[in-house]
Amino acid sequence: MLRKPWFLLALVFPIVFSGCKKTPSNREVHPVKGKVTLDGEPVRLAVIYLEPKDPAIGNEAKGYIREDGSFAIRTYSNADDDGAVAGEYKVAIVPYSNTLYGPKPDGVDPTPIPEKYRNAKTSDLVVRIEPGDNKLNLRLK
Repeated sequence: MLRKPWFLLALVFPIVFSGCKKTPSNREVHPVKGKVTLDGEPVRLAVIYLEPKDPAIGNEAKGYIREDGSFAIRTYSNADDDGAVAGEYKVAIVPYSNTLYGPKPDGVDPTPIPEKYRNAKTSDLVVRIEPGDNKLNLRLK
């Protein structure tokens, strides 16, 4: 009689915990922080995406642009700003939406982002992430 519960546990345990480990395909990431401005003013409430120019780099990275224009990048984590894999990236800045941020903070208007920056294919912004700490200052026009 005791064999059945152990048998079921042996089947269920690997399925439940299979998504909890870090995969070996995760490459080393390096801290990336910075600021985005548009015509000299901080970009407020947007998302920055780094799309690898070389698909061998792997995943895209992203960060949330805060009210003061600052951001930090994450690649593998949903909780920590873990950084990005070293390499060259095309940059897209996606404007504020309730879906991305939820309700906007009182008294803060999101920055309207020019159309060309909203897609990595049309954006002329390119950054290189190096091993170690990276500080990016992106100026939109």
